[in-house]
Amino acid sequence: MVSLENKEICFKQTLQSNSAGKTVFKALSIAGTYTISLINNKYFSEPIDNIQLRANELPSVQIVATEKKVGELKEIKVFS
Repeated sequence: MVSLENKEICFKQTLQSNSAGKTVFKALSIAGTYTISLINNKYFSEPIDNIQLRANELPSVQIVATEKKVGELKEIKVFS
């Protein structure tokens, strides 16, 4: 799940991402700034703030989230 919020215009929308982690928010207002939050432990979830849309452009936001992966480190070398 991906949440897009613009507090300045009282807008909040949450959409489900597809199997590839892609989400598209369409027909957005160009007023104010947006914040994107990922609501899922499957993907990295650092919020993205201060997204501004431009006039004369397609008012949409497309997100492709990177899936978290767990791995095992066998060896670490440190050089100084």
